[in-house]
Amino acid sequence: MSKTEIEKFLANLKIAIATHGLDVVPRRPNIEALIDLGLTPSIREQIILNLDYRDYSDGPLPDDQEESGDVWIFGMEVDYREIYIKLKIVELGEQKYAKCLSFHPAKHHIKYPFKQ
Repeated sequence: MSKTEIEKFLANLKIAIATHGLDVVPRRPNIEALIDLGLTPSIREQIILNLDYRDYSDGPLPDDQEESGDVWIFGMEVDYREIYIKLKIVELGEQKYAKCLSFHPAKHHIKYPFKQ
């Protein structure tokens, strides 16, 4: 994956968030992460909006939970804890929607190919 492709995904994700908001899958780890980290949904959204290519870990990968679309994996340190972030852009006709599948403390160290 190239820096340009990652930046393009993040730019499209930011446009989708600005247009339609961020849809977060209400899984238990995602909900508990906000409580454990003392974050609000708007702070989580700001963290996602501030991702850049250096936070990239993997993707695009097939979404194993849905029939279509690819997922992208990112990570970021929040309050000295590494956070695992899985995102995708869902396309419905002409519309694009941002979806956060995972946002919780990482179970394993995340590898970052673009961080020095």
